[in-house]
Amino acid sequence: MKKVLAIALALGLAVTAAYAGPMGPVKPTMGRFGLEFEIASDQRDMEWSSNAADKSRAENLYFLGRGTYGLTDKVELTVRLGGASMDEVDVADVNGTEATFNGSTEFAWGLGIAGILYDAGTWNIAGNANYLAHSGHDGTITPNVSLTASNQDFDYSEWQIGLQVQGKYDQFLPYLGVKYSDATIDHNKYNGKTGRADSESDNNVGVYVGAGFDLTPQWSGYVEGRFVDETSFGGGIRYTF
Repeated sequence: MKKVLAIALALGLAVTAAYAGPMGPVKPTMGRFGLEFEIASDQRDMEWSSNAADKSRAENLYFLGRGTYGLTDKVELTVRLGGASMDEVDVADVNGTEATFNGSTEFAWGLGIAGILYDAGTWNIAGNANYLAHSGHDGTITPNVSLTASNQDFDYSEWQIGLQVQGKYDQFLPYLGVKYSDATIDHNKYNGKTGRADSESDNNVGVYVGAGFDLTPQWSGYVEGRFVDETSFGGGIRYTF
């Protein structure tokens, strides 16, 4: 019971220090390091903090390297480094016309923690917390292509915490979870002007489903989809030392 409470507390604290991206299967191994390559794309509905009726859509494409380390056989830490390409679409509602900010590809980084909360042998309950950030996106706005890169400067950050049920079938590890997430776009400069209001997540509660698979004792991978709060698909492949 004490171990379960300790893991739950660690996952709660991780929300303030962990960074997002795919959730992935949770299968820590004490003292083992892992290296993983992940690719994912997502779309998330946003709203301007100054006017909730004014909607936009964040579109991200990630190429990430993830390092993992098993603190115990129940808790695993992760670090993510890579690149993120971000666009923001201001939909045709309040403004009457749709405009797309075509953002640059920038450095992305993040941290995470995952843990097994209850293990019943052939299945378990796991917690997963992540946060991902990338900043300094500049670019142009279409259809007004006369705006230059110096007119735009956006930062993006997102965190999520999830609870998932995982099955164990030989080399196959399916999982299903529910999560709470939040994302923010900071408009440091928009159309050459500073002080523009931020965009915030329109929806915060979502579900995700995925499956992990072991190829060899060292090589494993997974595929995943996330829905409701965002629409995202991704996957990764890991080598465990």
